[in-house]
Order: sequence, then C-alpha cells, then structure tokens
Amino acid sequence: MTRPVGAPGGGSNDLVSVVVSTRPYAAIDLIPMLMKHGFTSVERHRSDALAFVQHLQPDLVVAVVDPTRGEDLELLGNLSRASKAVLFVIAATNDALAASLRAGADIYGRDTDGTEVLDAQIASLGRRLSLAKGGGEEEDVTAGDIHINRPTRRAWVQGQPLLLTNMEFSLLLALLEEQGRVLSPVQAARYISGRVVSEAEAMQTIKVYIRRLRQKLEEAGYPPSVIVNVRGRGYMLDVAAEEQRQVGL
Repeated sequence: MTRPVGAPGGGSNDLVSVVVSTRPYAAIDLIPMLMKHGFTSVERHRSDALAFVQHLQPDLVVAVVDPTRGEDLELLGNLSRASKAVLFVIAATNDALAASLRAGADIYGRDTDGTEVLDAQIASLGRRLSLAKGGGEEEDVTAGDIHINRPTRRAWVQGQPLLLTNMEFSLLLALLEEQGRVLSPVQAARYISGRVVSEAEAMQTIKVYIRRLRQKLEEAGYPPSVIVNVRGRGYMLDVAAEEQRQVGL
C-alpha cells in the first residue's frame, strides 16, 4: 500500500485507488500497475468495500466484478454514490456493459483486453486525475484567523507563528482544505502519512495529533474547540461556528 520511490504522481497530488473484487482476478498484475502510474492502492472485498470507500474518498475505484449478477450491479450503484471517485469496472466479458454503465461505472474494461490495454487505461486515468487534483492550488490557505503557506509549510494563528511538526502541519492543512466538512480518521491518516491504514489504526493515530493541534492552538490563544469531534464520523474545522460563539460571549 505504499508508493515506490520515483513513481509518477508523487508529492501533494498522490492518488489513491481502492480495488474491490467479487471474483478471482490477477492482483499480481493490477496492483503493481496502479502503483506504477501513481496510485497508492488498497484491496477490499464486498463485505467492507462500501464503508471503506465512504471513509477514504479515493480518486479511483477499480471494481473487478461480474456485471451479470444483480448483487454486483447493486454494489456498483452503491460505490458510485459513495464518493466522487472515478469508477472503473473490469469484467470477464462484454455481456453487461450497458448495465454496468447505467449502474454508475465511468469506464469499462474486459479481462480479454490484456495487460497492455489495461496499463494504458490506468496511465490515462492517472494523468487526468493528477491534473484535476493538482490544478489551481493556492499557495496560501486561510480560515478565520488561521493562515497556512503551503510552499514553506508554515502556519500562523492571529498573526503569530504556530510551531508545528510535519504531521501536525499536514493535519491542520487537511482540516483547512476541508473546512466545514467532516474528515474521517482514515482520510486524515492518509493526509498526514501518505498511507492507507485500517480505521482502528487511523482513529488511534489521529486522536493523538488532534489533541496536539488543539493544545498548540490553545497555547497560541485560539479556541481549541474550533476543531470539532463529530461523533462516529471524524473531525472538522468549524471556524464560522467558533466566531459566532465568540461574538455571543
């Protein structure tokens, strides 16, 4: 689940893919191919695929399924609605192409296409997703009195420097980028470490860094309650609500 050194798409625009399988397939070909083209990849089976995709919000979902089965078409529909990821279906034959697309697939491939075609499709997806993800990033990110500069990886609160570790900075940046929206522990762990980890491991890790961030905000004279714990879902930065509370005091 880690990226090889020198793989395309490194840096802040790393791509994540989730491979969902309901039938046997040659993972020995697919996973290295995804990594080659800049995707950090993790495999999931039918039982936990949907919940994992909802938590992680990946860039690409590769569904190795049998579209002639009703349960697989239902899974495709659910995966399509679970995130904004591109949904790439790989099936054994061409039998249910239209049904797969109607269920929510964006791209369709067949086992018989061979590795060369599959490699080209994944390379194309990697290029397009990297461009879309990397385009238009601002150097500076601001929320209320919290300000971040990406290139220098420096942060300020109310004009005063906020001394953060690399992990703390990455987490604060993620919260600012997603301000007003809940960041699940799995998503947050991916931001700060570049790895896809289990939900249990993510929850343990993120608790520690959230506590440290709140402590440093408080030491800088800024309300730590600006980082909200949304029970059972994750964390969010709610600057607007905090400002309203301050006005009401």
